[in-house]
Amino acid sequence: GNLGATQNGRIEFALAGGRIFTDAIDNSAGVDCSDHEVNVKIWLDTEVNAGKLPETDRNRILTEMTGDIERLVLRDNTLQTHLLTREVQAQANPAVVDGYAALITSLEQEGALSRELEQLPTDAELARRKTNGLGLTAPELAVVVANVKNRFKRTLSALDLTGLPWAASVLKPYFPAQLVATRDPLDHPLANTILATVLANESVNRCGPLMLRDLAAEQGVDETDVVRAWGEVWAALHLAPVFDALDESALSVPRAVSMKVDARTRVLFKALLEGALSLDGFIRDHGMAELTNLFAQPQTLQGMLPEQAEADQYPALPASFAQAWKSVDAIDSVSSFLFAAVSVERPAGLSLAQFLQVGMALRSRVGIDVLERGLKLAPQSKSQEQLRNYATQALRRTQQRVLAKVLARVHGGSAPMDAVDVAADELHLTGFAEPADLEQAMLNVWTLSEAVSPTPAAA
Repeated sequence: GNLGATQNGRIEFALAGGRIFTDAIDNSAGVDCSDHEVNVKIWLDTEVNAGKLPETDRNRILTEMTGDIERLVLRDNTLQTHLLTREVQAQANPAVVDGYAALITSLEQEGALSRELEQLPTDAELARRKTNGLGLTAPELAVVVANVKNRFKRTLSALDLTGLPWAASVLKPYFPAQLVATRDPLDHPLANTILATVLANESVNRCGPLMLRDLAAEQGVDETDVVRAWGEVWAALHLAPVFDALDESALSVPRAVSMKVDARTRVLFKALLEGALSLDGFIRDHGMAELTNLFAQPQTLQGMLPEQAEADQYPALPASFAQAWKSVDAIDSVSSFLFAAVSVERPAGLSLAQFLQVGMALRSRVGIDVLERGLKLAPQSKSQEQLRNYATQALRRTQQRVLAKVLARVHGGSAPMDAVDVAADELHLTGFAEPADLEQAMLNVWTLSEAVSPTPAAA
């Protein structure tokens, strides 16, 4: 029940190993239900007042949508508690505890929260917990995550989101299917505010608050830019069906599998967001439109699926979950190249789909795909994580240079696949063995970068 325990009591219980959230989380389904109900009624009542909808039809539609609203509310709450569970598990990583300490300090400095009022631990307390292999508890994380989401809602609401080309596709799933079957979701009187809420919830639930903050710092952009980039890639790559399938079975698959797939999706989103943020201006708009058209075709993703995948090692998995896991791995394998592909001038007559095939052949021949997998190995320290970020950027630049050499050959009349072989031979590139650790992967990246660089690397 409400106020069955104080926040201090909840924190003490959680530190002793108990599983508990906060009143706000325990009651969030009721609040979310009211949110959906009010927003649906606002829209329908607007139509009634304008004489577009008879009141009897309004009441009938509301009744008919009850089941859909229930499913939407349960989905929101499942994703939110799933996020909190994963963030609690991540507290065993000292780097994650440090990240949350910095996040809390940042939110406090900008006036988004009061550490004392919210009963959040001091930096000294977090440091003490870290030495004992602990971090923030679930009740504390619930408060931090709520403040992060609310902050994003405020900052995003001040922007013109409904004018973005992908706005309708991201907003539409918020509403019951029956309601938007014959209505444009952007016609809702509060469309911009609702879209800001959807983006805040979805991006934080999928990525976690630390990734969004870290990417903003690494890319030198505002955190709202990262959230908007999340909306772009979610819509452009048509990721909703993939994640719907993962969500549907998330609570029924083995816990180890669920955790592994969640980690993979975080890696995927980081790569996609880095790629989207690397583009700007006309190139970004044009490139995202191209990707949207390409991934709207089911055969695009189907053609990327590997013949053998890790999901095949678990024959008891639901078929839809296994297929979605393979899709995540497939998109991840081409994630960095997708944005390179839309940022270069392709030879006339070479479609984006064909160009991706050339790019995949190039990556395999040169060993870029192997190096990317190596860069996803776990760092052993914060400094190594920073070096990995530099190596990732260097590998992306190197891929662009090799790709430019291939394109120069194609423009000169060579067949695309022949151009891949010639460019690789000219640079004496024969690929790399799978690295044993992140350090080896980074050394291999520097080796490739030096081989491809137009000038000798500085000592």
